[in-house]
Amino acid sequence: MSATYEEIEAAFDNGDLDTTYPPSVYEAYCDYQEIDIDELKDNYREHASNIADNYIGNYDSHQDFFIDGLDIDIQTNYPYLVIDWDQSWESNYRHEFFASNGHYFHMF
Repeated sequence: MSATYEEIEAAFDNGDLDTTYPPSVYEAYCDYQEIDIDELKDNYREHASNIADNYIGNYDSHQDFFIDGLDIDIQTNYPYLVIDWDQSWESNYRHEFFASNGHYFHMF
């Protein structure tokens, strides 16, 4: 079972984890990588490094991720383009990136 938000928050309070990222980022990372709290604490430097190398940010939707996270300027370059953001994600981008609870990462 992946580390929960509450377990991660307790590990922060005990000084067992790097606090560069909030518990929600660690939770999203652990959920995707299927890492439990013991593994996270035992190898926190490695996991913090993986997050630092791959974390893109928190976005409310795939559209926000594409426009803000990947810095695609649709309005200026393609003002009449209509895009199905969710279908673009499902068809292509979910193989290069992953998202959990609004947090986006490059694939590990």
